[in-house]
Amino acid sequence: MKILHLIDSGGFYGAEAVLVELVKEQRKQGLDSHICSIGIPGETEKQIEVISRSENLPVHVFRMRAGPNIIGAFKILAFAKDARFDVLHSHGYKANILFGLMPESIRQIHFVVTLHGWTSVKAFTSMWLYEKLDAFLLKNRKIIVLVSQAMLRHPNLQMVQEKCTIIENGIQSDVPVISEGEVKQKLIALKEAGNHIIGSIGRLSYEKGYDALIEAFARCGQSLVLVIMGEGPEKDELCRIARAHGIADRILFFGYVEQAGQFIPMFDVYVNSSRTEGTPITLLEAMRARVRIVARDVGGNRQLLGDGSCGLIVEDEGPDSLAKAMMKSLQEGGESVNRAYELFADRYTVAVMSDKYADVYRRLLGFDAGHEDSDNLSR
Repeated sequence: MKILHLIDSGGFYGAEAVLVELVKEQRKQGLDSHICSIGIPGETEKQIEVISRSENLPVHVFRMRAGPNIIGAFKILAFAKDARFDVLHSHGYKANILFGLMPESIRQIHFVVTLHGWTSVKAFTSMWLYEKLDAFLLKNRKIIVLVSQAMLRHPNLQMVQEKCTIIENGIQSDVPVISEGEVKQKLIALKEAGNHIIGSIGRLSYEKGYDALIEAFARCGQSLVLVIMGEGPEKDELCRIARAHGIADRILFFGYVEQAGQFIPMFDVYVNSSRTEGTPITLLEAMRARVRIVARDVGGNRQLLGDGSCGLIVEDEGPDSLAKAMMKSLQEGGESVNRAYELFADRYTVAVMSDKYADVYRRLLGFDAGHEDSDNLSR
């Protein structure tokens, strides 16, 4: 079976990391999975393209003007038909819209979408309109994959719940070796200076809640440093908040760090401060690394952390509660991190995720998911 995964990547964060791991595992299991990376003309090589090629994964690059570019979509479709792909698997609103607008009689290739989550955007902006169109087109899908049970509560999915299948994100079970270099040396120096490291990884955008994290960190003790890895439009505002609280010297913005999750084992506490989430990959990486976790009660975080048995869940948005949880986490023993690792190993590995997607493809192609059909699956 040939699968073409479609993505218009804005960096290399959760959804991109999941996709690369999924394609690696699918190819290991015998599926002929490829990545189609969409971008705009003149755009330099994207991180997902660089990383995928470094992993010897097949990547096909398409550049087209921004917006719902139907001509660009038909170019991808023509390529997919010529290469005899069986399934188009979309991982973002652009591909969802481009191929969701096509009648099935024209597309003639099975199409499935994975919703990794919606961002918090202002009403009546272009992104807001795209998300509304994305949600409207879901009614035409046979199967919609969600990455967490909590996403079923989203208003955009109320009319299509019977089409939804939950497949939680998964990652490799082995903790990666930490790369030598400047990032590792900076973290070692912080440790050697007697600091506890509070860490977080993500795009510096409103929905990630880093403004609230900095407000909370301002209420914590002097022996802590906050390390944030990621780039985004909110960086200047976050730096301003840090200066206003007089804590700019205790907050380190590392910028974009390639494969940042490898450094989570060097954190004392990992914090997810997001206002909206699906199934955050960085929480899985923290569970795998046996690092203590503090997370806001959004998206799939509560389910992921075993209803609070595998990490501290912060129910309200106030900075006081987040600060108290961070300080409490530093004082806890190892029971929660051991439970977190056991839950991860049982439910959230890439092998488990890949098996569930194979069942989805079987359903799309009319296979019986209850019977192995290795000839068809590995074709």
